[in-house]
Amino acid sequence: MPVSIICTGLGKSFRASITVPEDLNLSLNDFLAQYLPEQVGDLIEAGHIHPGYAVLINGRNATQIGDLNAIIRDGAAVLITVHSVGG
Repeated sequence: MPVSIICTGLGKSFRASITVPEDLNLSLNDFLAQYLPEQVGDLIEAGHIHPGYAVLINGRNATQIGDLNAIIRDGAAVLITVHSVGG
């Protein structure tokens, strides 16, 4: 199954379905470097996910499940977005 990506707030928004090997087992850091290299500079700060962005992997915040070491597997759903607050 492909990895589903939804990305908003990184200069351009996009939705993609990335075909990956069935045995995919990459860290978020390696996945970004391999499949989304143009976004890496915006998303990573001092070896962690930039505090202005949220990365959800299958609905779970990547910072709570390993940060850049969180595992992306075949069939994962990844949402990358800016943090938004307001009232």
